[in-house]
Amino acid sequence: MQTLALVPALRAAKFRWRPRFDWRGSGLTRPLRAAGWLVMLVLTNQAAYWVVTRLSTATGQHAVDQGVAGGAGYTAYSYAFQLWVVPQGIVTVADRGQHRAGRRPGAPAAGLSPATGLRPRGRGGRGQARARTYGATPGG
Repeated sequence: MQTLALVPALRAAKFRWRPRFDWRGSGLTRPLRAAGWLVMLVLTNQAAYWVVTRLSTATGQHAVDQGVAGGAGYTAYSYAFQLWVVPQGIVTVADRGQHRAGRRPGAPAAGLSPATGLRPRGRGGRGQARARTYGATPGG
């Protein structure tokens, strides 16, 4: 709608739109080819979401028809998904932090649990104090 509202103003300014389709040599080939996997990922995720939504909604309706009071359907799936995804994300982020810390030369100890991987640690900071508390050797 906003574009259509601007058409009279563009005509009054004597603007003429001439699209160009000579994209050869513009440098778009490599980025578009590299983004192909991302498009497939999005399409696959959308298809899976559609299937899950249809199945869980049908299951919920079937449960209502059978007289089941609750615990079935899309709401139950959504709660279970959130209960799974949040801890998985925390562990993933913590694991990546520990992995990076272990690769750098001179990096402090990565920690002993996923929770310690989330906190930044400097030399002589909380990470080494935690490592001493749990009987680990700092720096390795």
